[in-house]
Amino acid sequence: ELVGIKDTQKEEEKKEEPQEESLSNIQPKEDQKTKTNQEKSEEDYPPICSQYIEEQGWFLNVWKQDPGIAGMLRMLDSLYDKFVLAAASNGPFDQQVNRLKIAGMDKYFRYYCVSEKYGFSKPSKEFFEKAFEEINAEHPEIKPEETIIIGDSMTSDIAGGFNYGIKTCYYRRPGAKPAAERCDFCVDNLKD
Repeated sequence: ELVGIKDTQKEEEKKEEPQEESLSNIQPKEDQKTKTNQEKSEEDYPPICSQYIEEQGWFLNVWKQDPGIAGMLRMLDSLYDKFVLAAASNGPFDQQVNRLKIAGMDKYFRYYCVSEKYGFSKPSKEFFEKAFEEINAEHPEIKPEETIIIGDSMTSDIAGGFNYGIKTCYYRRPGAKPAAERCDFCVDNLKD
């Protein structure tokens, strides 16, 4: 799960640049057009996590069964310079951070908001309070209403974020239930 937080300091530094597009107006570049599952080949699954694949064979199976995640690194790369990014996850802290490192994603996140560290799990209000307490120590200007959580769990991510006043973006995995009405955005592919 990803929590994107507006970075007002970076925006002030970029005042001379044109305004960013809203999420709803972003279109994939011509070379990033989404292929159908039938058109996908081995090259569409980059070896970003070869160590993890060797150590945890299930990861390759997840990657192949869910081709929508293939654009995740591209998405993180495009958001990194514009927003303060935090990973929000339930589970053991070291395990969650290690997964991000092995997948090459750890460099994008300034904060690891993990349930073991906080003593509370998503979707609890306390989890999000602890996350904002940590983030606001360095970025007091960041508010829940200026934040978006991108996640694949309607209960932990979307309900938790919604109940805390955070905008929500549901990443709908293949075969998953449709998004709830309280979801602000829904995507089927992280390349979009």
